[in-house]
Amino acid sequence: MIELTEAEQDTKYAQLAASAIWQGPNVPACVLISAYVEDYGTLTNELYHEILKDDLRNWGWSFKEVTGSWKGEQEQSFLVILSSDIHEQTLQIERLLQLAHVFDQDAILVLDRYRNATLAFPTGEADQLIGKFRPVPEAYAKAQEGWTYDPQFEQYYAIL
Repeated sequence: MIELTEAEQDTKYAQLAASAIWQGPNVPACVLISAYVEDYGTLTNELYHEILKDDLRNWGWSFKEVTGSWKGEQEQSFLVILSSDIHEQTLQIERLLQLAHVFDQDAILVLDRYRNATLAFPTGEADQLIGKFRPVPEAYAKAQEGWTYDPQFEQYYAIL
């Protein structure tokens, strides 16, 4: 058996995250987060989106940009790949909750590797398991208050 260096493992993990983030037996846990606030207007939301992107880069996280809807409002979001280490995941989620607070977000959506979807709140309110994150047809997704669209795979997702 060939053993990979830590750098090679990180590269392989990032490739997996980019190519098969949504489904499959070995997908990593991840978080959906946005900087969008309906009352801020387009220019401010675009600026905050870029600031959040810079923050994610500065933390060294792998992420991809997606489009979604939260409470019926379309927004640009980030899907942030979490570490495979459960202790590190906990710390990453805490950091992402801090960012959610900074950007005045109601919650972040935490997806475990089985795609159980949990709302985590920056206010410290108890987490809420809300269902399974699954691929769905566009029409079904857009009939929901919350959905995600991954342009890389041209696929919509919703909580079932």
